[in-house]
Amino acid sequence: MPKLAIYVPKSDMKQIERWRKKINFSRVFMRALMTEIREREQAEKSSEPDRLTQAVAHYRQQLSEEGSEQLHDRAFEMGFAAVLDCRFSADVLRRISKLSEQDEWAEADWTFLCEMAEGDHQKLLERAEQASLDSSGSTIWETAAMRGYAKGIQQGWQQVCDQLEDEAKVHRR
Repeated sequence: MPKLAIYVPKSDMKQIERWRKKINFSRVFMRALMTEIREREQAEKSSEPDRLTQAVAHYRQQLSEEGSEQLHDRAFEMGFAAVLDCRFSADVLRRISKLSEQDEWAEADWTFLCEMAEGDHQKLLERAEQASLDSSGSTIWETAAMRGYAKGIQQGWQQVCDQLEDEAKVHRR
């Protein structure tokens, strides 16, 4: 049988010497070693890298979507408030309203909307960080936020237009 040397702290040598004739240290060591190996092998099997990777992706997506919905709602409120605060010209409001109805946005549209959002865009980024949404990974949350912002602007502008139309009807009578 091959030999194996193990090192023990000097402070434990008294105990080792005391029990040397009564304990089979080789058997104790092998039992402990085999238990450690078995536990590590079980951990490797149960973690199954592919399944673990899938689970991580699933929960990242789920958390991102949940956070995105909250961000969308907050961004909607911010966009709506921006209209009520009279931050945009009528031309800008019309352009953003059209964007809010489109499924796809060109890069120029994204840039335009982010520029118009100014401080609101920064607040949304900070809110995403607070919600632990990964700003380096998926942009699901950013898309949801900017769509919410545009939709809020569109709804706010629509209400302003409806009010203007109602007032015009009253004056025509």
